Amino acid sequence: MGKSATYEVKKSFLSSDFGYEIAVKWFGQETVDNLPKYTKGKYEGKPMGLVTWCKCLTGGYHPYYYQSSGRIETRKGWIIGKALYQTDWSYNFKTKKATPRNTLVTECGEDSVETWGTFATQPYWT
Repeated sequence: MGKSATYEVKKSFLSSDFGYEIAVKWFGQETVDNLPKYTKGKYEGKPMGLVTWCKCLTGGYHPYYYQSSGRIETRKGWIIGKALYQTDWSYNFKTKKATPRNTLVTECGEDSVETWGTFATQPYWT
């Protein structure tokens, strides 16, 4: 049958300069500015969230769509999907810990975020 395409999912937090710049480039300044911001700590004033993207490392048959459509991946080195997440913190009184929950704000690209976990080499969740 041949070799399957390989993908990699990467993420960067918006509290870092790289993550903030990439999110503004891909999703626009207004979208990133509408996210909630840290109110205290070392990230005070920076947006709470993260940006993730899926990159095709090697071409070949698509592991998810090949059975139904015979789709072959030829976009080696391309970023095929991008997503912006908002981080919301909730406090659990039983464990006395705050836990983050990432909510999808927007995505762009040909493949949806739900399919990234099915064929990527790394999980997309945090």
